[in-house]
Amino acid sequence: PWFLSARVLSYPVRIGLTLHHAFGYGCPVVTYDTPDLHGPEYAALEDGVNGYGVPRDDVQKLSQRIGELVYNAERAKALGRAARETV
Repeated sequence: PWFLSARVLSYPVRIGLTLHHAFGYGCPVVTYDTPDLHGPEYAALEDGVNGYGVPRDDVQKLSQRIGELVYNAERAKALGRAARETV
């Protein structure tokens, strides 16, 4: 039920299979763009296509990207469609 009602998933570090789960529900992901902080599943994230990667520890940019998807339903849906296609 969480993914079905969510517009975005933010998981700043150590994302793994949760990324694929979110994508399967058409939920874009916002996380830090530092691959060594994540599991190998991070490779599926395409910045600006199915979610966003932001610079490590840039909390302002992280919140900006989350806000963009919370307040822009069309953008969230577009990234969500691409997320579903990814998985």
